[in-house]
Amino acid sequence: MSNIAFKKAPSCEACEQEPAIAFTFFHPGKRPHFSGWKFTGKCTNEKDDYAIEFDRFFADPTSIVRWLGHLNEKTWMNGNDFMAMMERFRDATESH
Repeated sequence: MSNIAFKKAPSCEACEQEPAIAFTFFHPGKRPHFSGWKFTGKCTNEKDDYAIEFDRFFADPTSIVRWLGHLNEKTWMNGNDFMAMMERFRDATESH
């Protein structure tokens, strides 16, 4: 998240100790108590199913649009869960 400045830096939703660096998807069923979209730090690198680093997602306005279009093509994509994560991210970064 080095190139991105938010009012407040978000913490990892998995460990709640390190800085979050990516939006991460965990397929339901693999981890019953931890599934869906989360914003996470490096602690989940080997446990995630799909991750988008903040530097790549927020690279520029067109990057955000491209990522959203790309995610929409995924059969496993749950838009409601993604947007719920974005609302938590908005709160965590004080981006109101």
